[in-house]
Amino acid sequence: MKTLFLAAFIILFTLTSNAQEWHRYHRNDLGLSYSLIRPDYLVTGRHFRINPYDNSLWMGNDFTIQTISATGDVAFFNMTNDPLFQSTAEWITFEFLSNKVIALDESYGVFIYENGIWENPHNPVSFSNGMARDKDTIYIIQNNDPLLKWTSENFSYSFNAGTRKRIVAKNNTFWLGNNLGSLGLYMRDEMGNPITYDTSLRMDNGNFDFKFSPHHDTLYVAGNKGLSLLHNLAFFDSIAPDNTTNMPPGVILDFEFDADDNIWALFGSDAQTPTSIAHYNQVTKNWDAYYDATNANLNFDTYCSIELDNLGNLWMVNQTYIHVLELNTLPAWLSAKQPKLEAMISVYPNPAKETVSIETEALLSEMYLTDQLGKRIRTFNPAEKQFSVAEFPAGMYFVEFVTEKGEKSTVKLVKE
Repeated sequence: MKTLFLAAFIILFTLTSNAQEWHRYHRNDLGLSYSLIRPDYLVTGRHFRINPYDNSLWMGNDFTIQTISATGDVAFFNMTNDPLFQSTAEWITFEFLSNKVIALDESYGVFIYENGIWENPHNPVSFSNGMARDKDTIYIIQNNDPLLKWTSENFSYSFNAGTRKRIVAKNNTFWLGNNLGSLGLYMRDEMGNPITYDTSLRMDNGNFDFKFSPHHDTLYVAGNKGLSLLHNLAFFDSIAPDNTTNMPPGVILDFEFDADDNIWALFGSDAQTPTSIAHYNQVTKNWDAYYDATNANLNFDTYCSIELDNLGNLWMVNQTYIHVLELNTLPAWLSAKQPKLEAMISVYPNPAKETVSIETEALLSEMYLTDQLGKRIRTFNPAEKQFSVAEFPAGMYFVEFVTEKGEKSTVKLVKE
């Protein structure tokens, strides 16, 4: 029975997922020379962010910030081209205002980018840890120092957040957490006074990600068993395997809300091992789309981060690749860069009766057979460079190829 359920689960997700298309881009193909995100993932930070005002991409690694503008222009900033940047920089995260990008460095504090110029208006004595935006105000945690508040071009100080690493701010109240996956979630008012809230319906005390829905004042907390929901100082509901359908296994490492308040979630077996991405419909309580390395051209070799752009497309980035799930219209610059397979691929014999051989110099990551309607009917191992079509009826088919760089090619195949 368990085997039948698992098979049905996989078939359902496969059929759902094929309606949407993932695109994968190697960083070199986009003109990006450095790792896309920092390698240290147990501390705070979101090293890949999309500016909601203009859809520009911002990525930070140990000493370099890289960005791709809404028109596809690539820029990078480090000690080689800006005297403010240091070789020992450790970028944590980004926040955005309508005309500014705020970048936080662990050692050198707050950097503000406006009109093509960087400023470093606050260099803390102690390390900076986490950053959050509440309307037009930016809040930055400093290690065992007062919370830094930036608004209207001025800095001021608030309460001491101690050694907390992560922060979410809304309506002048603050939620503070420790390292990724660590226990504890602490609520404070604007004076730093603890606020007691009801945890009796919280599933567990784990904490991988926490954020408010942009559409209402409900806080979602990703723990070890799923998402716990809090409103009016009490946890009241959950999103878990026992009250939803088709929920993938593992913990939710990262999640985002779409325009309909539904959820895209990055799942993993632990804090450093991502495994899949799934979509949750809050109305039907069903996980209605699922993607992993077996049914999509995704690379989970390093810890990943997901973002939604303001067009509705889903992005997933690791240290080497940018993946985009085309849910709506792709940005024009990205559509223009859609990789194509230039290497020659030979499929023979064609027409074929039994065994088909493949000859190519390209490094293939996927190879599968589709019918004339584009339905995937069989997936093959690209490393074997041959496959059998003996069991298929005579007719026309298509062999689809995807390289390790995400390049695609289709070859028509006739079965005799």
